[in-house]
Amino acid sequence: MKILYDLNEAPKLLKKKKILLWSILPFSLLVLGVTIPCSIFNHDDWVMALDIVLVTLFGWYVFTVLAFFRKEWNLEYHFLAEIEQYEHKVFENTVVSVGEHTMTVEHKIVYPLELDDGHRLYLEKDKDNSLFHEGKKLRLETVNLIVIGYEECKDE
Repeated sequence: MKILYDLNEAPKLLKKKKILLWSILPFSLLVLGVTIPCSIFNHDDWVMALDIVLVTLFGWYVFTVLAFFRKEWNLEYHFLAEIEQYEHKVFENTVVSVGEHTMTVEHKIVYPLELDDGHRLYLEKDKDNSLFHEGKKLRLETVNLIVIGYEECKDE
């Protein structure tokens, strides 16, 4: 069975998140170290402009880190934890249809897969979907209806 998600990726995601959060501290110390002394000892217009630029860049950096990277890595980490801890269901059926349009399920962009027994499963957009065609008989391993592994069934 081909597994679509690598569970060894979870510690790497935690390490990335920790490094990213700790990178805020030196950047904030740099901004404060430059803006406060310059503002106290020098009241020129260029110093005020430098302060505004540095504080704006710092705010944008913190917003980007907290709103985008950290959120995405948290969601990916929690999904990998679900794969490891939740019950895996196995479906062995023929694919009736593969959706052409993507949709969002559990913060993932997925294609819907209709099986001949009426089940609807979801395949993440970024994963290899070359084997998923109408009429193919597949054994699909899922967690929360999202396909995490598959293999082609041989007709006997």
